[in-house]
Amino acid sequence: MFSQQVYTPNVDENAGRSTLVTTVVASDKDGDNVEFGFVGGASESGQFVIEKMTGVIRLHNGPISLDRDKYELNVTAVDDGSCCPGGSLSKHTSTAVVVVFITDVNDNKPVFKDCPSYHAKVEESAPNGSPVITVHATDEDKGGNGQVRYSIVQQPNQKGTKFTVNPETGEVTTNKVFDREGEDGKFVSVTVKATDNGDPSLEGVCSFTVEITDINDNPPLFDRQVSYITIFKASYFEVNLILVHIYLFCTFE
Repeated sequence: MFSQQVYTPNVDENAGRSTLVTTVVASDKDGDNVEFGFVGGASESGQFVIEKMTGVIRLHNGPISLDRDKYELNVTAVDDGSCCPGGSLSKHTSTAVVVVFITDVNDNKPVFKDCPSYHAKVEESAPNGSPVITVHATDEDKGGNGQVRYSIVQQPNQKGTKFTVNPETGEVTTNKVFDREGEDGKFVSVTVKATDNGDPSLEGVCSFTVEITDINDNPPLFDRQVSYITIFKASYFEVNLILVHIYLFCTFE
């Protein structure tokens, strides 16, 4: 009989050929020799092989694709009846189950698949915390290795960040009130980072431009506050008094 009825080994998803999975153990009280196999006496089951005399289970030496969370193997132990005369005519069989759990390896980094299509806009003078865009990253790993959190990457030579991002949802919001006619300008660059929960963690980044749209928030300005001209009393001809320059600081598109 087997030393245990259920075996639960773990194997990495990227395990190579002939990787050891586990060793099943069985003994016969009559002292008979025991031979191991999968149900039906086969030495192979899918991507697994079992050694007949030792009970060692390995991955086979061909191409391997461990794309499931677990594999269930039914193994048998058969005595050879060598203990007794005529024992070979009454062989006994025991069975056990081997559940092979596939352990995810953090070998995929988060990817912003839609990053090239991000085109965000925010109105100048919009209050702090105004929504801008929601970004999304995916990670092909499983479990915690495939879960991501978002953060804003600090721009070089910039004090603080002009945007914030919800670490769970990826929603990007303003972290200041923008002024298109001021130092912010018409376009502002932002970089969002997605980091998975692996150990060590992997990360991916997405950079895009946010357009600061204009509002009519500036009055017309004269080029000077006071202008002086002189008109002679005896002048009868038409006089062009003054050319007034008015500057508009808002742009119209």
